[in-house]
Amino acid sequence: MSDRSQTQPAVAVNPEAGEHRVVADPELLAACERAIEVTYERHPYYAARYSERGRRFSSSDSGWLARLGTADPDHAWGQVSWLAQVLAARGMPTVLLEEHLALLAEQIRSVEGEQARADGLAGLSRRLRRARLGALDHDTFVELERDLEVRTAGESTQLPRAGLLVVSAVADELRGLEGVESSLLQWLADPEVFSPTWARAVRTTADRARAAASPVGVGQR
Repeated sequence: MSDRSQTQPAVAVNPEAGEHRVVADPELLAACERAIEVTYERHPYYAARYSERGRRFSSSDSGWLARLGTADPDHAWGQVSWLAQVLAARGMPTVLLEEHLALLAEQIRSVEGEQARADGLAGLSRRLRRARLGALDHDTFVELERDLEVRTAGESTQLPRAGLLVVSAVADELRGLEGVESSLLQWLADPEVFSPTWARAVRTTADRARAAASPVGVGQR
């Protein structure tokens, strides 16, 4: 069995990444790649917007995140919070990191002797989820994601799960992450990338999510 505490520079995984340390163990790296594959299947947004370069950074970021599973919980949370801010400013609402951490935990749990690491990552995912749902409740997410699907049914440029991203971006803004909504909508509501109908529906979803944060609530408007 290899020493899974060993690390390597991120450039060993992604030539465009920096010198920060990522896991080096082949089994952990393979688990990271499996988690990335599922993440990309669930969220076509990644490949559609960030293409192959984004995929390479997913590998280096995942290798870095995998290290945090065995770190002090408060330190790990600080690091994840920092990464969440960085990614949010680039158009990735925190729900994406939340779900990816859960998938990393699931895949790493299958690696012998790595239950503690998996538990640490799952805990970080749960903290992100609590923060997100502290801004907008679960029912609001479900309702508005479904509403966008209905509004854009039949659109050739429809992007699966876009509603979740839009509502999460608004929730992130409500809890102090600046720029995530504008960065997301700059692409997701661009009528030159998607149809005008789609772009309008996306912006309407964002408006409804912001309104849902008021005392009136989604179901009473």
